[in-house]
Amino acid sequence: MKYVVLFLTDLLDPKAPDFEYTKEYQAAKKYFPVGLIDQQKLFEKNTVALNCQVTQDAVYIYRGWMLKPGLYAKLVDFIQSQGGKMLNDLAEYEAAHLLPNWATGQNQLQTRWTSDLSEASIRQLLKQFSGAVTIKDFVKSRKYEWDEAFYIPNTSDTTHALQVVHNFIERQGTELVGGLVMRKFIELKSLGEHPKSHTPILKSTEFFISQFVKLS
Repeated sequence: MKYVVLFLTDLLDPKAPDFEYTKEYQAAKKYFPVGLIDQQKLFEKNTVALNCQVTQDAVYIYRGWMLKPGLYAKLVDFIQSQGGKMLNDLAEYEAAHLLPNWATGQNQLQTRWTSDLSEASIRQLLKQFSGAVTIKDFVKSRKYEWDEAFYIPNTSDTTHALQVVHNFIERQGTELVGGLVMRKFIELKSLGEHPKSHTPILKSTEFFISQFVKLS
């Protein structure tokens, strides 16, 4: 079986891989055939255009910026229409990409979500927590806007909590995916702040090790 790794083109040079993925592209090229997806056409026109021919004996692997499920579906459909196969189909992609599809268990942070962004729904979500939470959509957060659109120090302060949530929804705009996710915030040792965004830098090693030990 032949595997082909697909990267996005650079926006300034459609014949080269995306600048941020150049090293990965060069590394993959040593071991696998590689191809390029026209990034501009994919994101601006929702169409798939490759610089290589799709073959029936190959399995294709996407490596690049996160795609909304609808765009990934277009990539899957295009590859299949040409006789090829994606390593991960749409269902598998969504299972890993969208947080509500992740398996939940007693060793994971308390997490709740809703696709209903009404005031009543958000208030109901807040009532399921006590203390501090973080918020995101089904894929991304705005953690670099820590105080304004990511971190809620106390869910019982409804006025402030709603302001943070509405800031997040408004700033995500059309990029918001799925709905709203709240997760319990674990207080960790502070190592300082990011010099530009002032996002807290937290020491998370011990927490993740303890979670791994519980799981094993």
